[in-house]
Amino acid sequence: MKFSRPFDWKRIFLRNLLICSFFIIFVFCNREQDTEKKAILTRLFFASEENLRKDLNESIRKKGSLSSVGACRTFSEENEREVLASYPGLVIRRISEKSRNPDHLPNDWEKEVFAEWKEFASKDIPAFVFSESAPKSLHFMRPIYVNDPVCLKCHGQAEQIPTELRAGLRRLYPNDRSFGYQLGDLIGAYSASWQRL
Repeated sequence: MKFSRPFDWKRIFLRNLLICSFFIIFVFCNREQDTEKKAILTRLFFASEENLRKDLNESIRKKGSLSSVGACRTFSEENEREVLASYPGLVIRRISEKSRNPDHLPNDWEKEVFAEWKEFASKDIPAFVFSESAPKSLHFMRPIYVNDPVCLKCHGQAEQIPTELRAGLRRLYPNDRSFGYQLGDLIGAYSASWQRL
């Protein structure tokens, strides 16, 4: 004789309620963490931009434009080490579709954001800050515009870049395409991927 266990609606309801609760808590915690991470990234991007402007202006004043090309990076090596130590799983870089440095070319998801920005630009809508919460990471991109005439010394119209500087840039970056810009142009973006630990 077989005895079948009665169907326990109460137990199933409680189990499903518990699963839903865990899911809601997980989503809420991720959303809270993402909000905090976005605030951190915004601060890091602005600090990087300010430091870059200050370091570049000072370097150009002391050493000249060609000797200052190395100063035009996302972060100094020291800042990069500090960021990695303070924020595990975070990778920040500066990217451009017309890149001078081949390491600064966009990857697949970054190319998609640039494509969206171009589509918006065709409707006279400026580029927006992009963020995407993926299951394993947070992606964040902030547009960079040419808003300082100092940038045009190396990134302006090719014929306006001094011959010696142009030759030096070509020597350092044989495939350089990062010129031809004017004030107000979108030149690239700060990009961040923050892995969930």
